[in-house]
Amino acid sequence: MAILEIPGTKPKEYTGLSTDERTANYLNGAKLHLVDTGEHLIFHDGMWELDLTLIQALKAASTF
Repeated sequence: MAILEIPGTKPKEYTGLSTDERTANYLNGAKLHLVDTGEHLIFHDGMWELDLTLIQALKAASTF
């Protein structure tokens, strides 16, 4: 598989496998969903980082 763009998304969103080669040719804020691991990544300062947005939201919701 290859990293594929999801059309019509802003910021740009992509899907792919954890084993797919990831380049640094993305804009900050781009998102990548790894379909084989379920992880969500966000592109920032030239690299892909784990997107903790959902994890933090679930933690906050569980405290109510």
